[in-house]
Amino acid sequence: MKEYQCTKWSKKSLTYRITGETDDLSSAPIRSEIARAFKFWTDVADIEITETSCSTSDIVISFETWDHNDGNPFDGEGGVLAHAFYPPGGMCHFDDSETWVINRAGYDLFIIGAHEVGHLLGLRHTDDTSALMYPYYPGYTAGYTIQAYDRAAIIAHYGSGTGTTSKQLPCSASLVIRGNISILLSMVPILYYFDIFIIS
Repeated sequence: MKEYQCTKWSKKSLTYRITGETDDLSSAPIRSEIARAFKFWTDVADIEITETSCSTSDIVISFETWDHNDGNPFDGEGGVLAHAFYPPGGMCHFDDSETWVINRAGYDLFIIGAHEVGHLLGLRHTDDTSALMYPYYPGYTAGYTIQAYDRAAIIAHYGSGTGTTSKQLPCSASLVIRGNISILLSMVPILYYFDIFIIS
């Protein structure tokens, strides 16, 4: 299991903010799907992640195109889909040249987001083909639940979750995330390198 783990956060209460959105979707669904992506992991692990508007958030999420000043430029439509940086990097970028969708065929924001959140929390790829952290983008299929590998990997990293908690953070914090989620993997080959989604 350790070979699939990277660095981890030294604290178990994290914050994230969304600083840039896509025109493909309205703001409320984007926030909801990103929250679901974090909840995929906080449902089972002893870690709490709260959305905030604070500029000091641990994690920053945005939609970007081409060269966006992180050393990993996107390549336009059909190539790299997203990338995220291991702790304490805390950055996750989605390629806004792609067309993002929710709960249907295409580049599903929740599924790709949940994979990238795995990287944000310090998980590498695995060769377990049933896992969300397998380095292939799963086409959208409803009804997916966290697989044995993903559950074991995140619990090994942060311990088992103890239930839902909530609190109010400064800077208009909202959406403390914990809880149970569903998605199903179908195989559309993708190559990730480092922590990047690439379509092949």
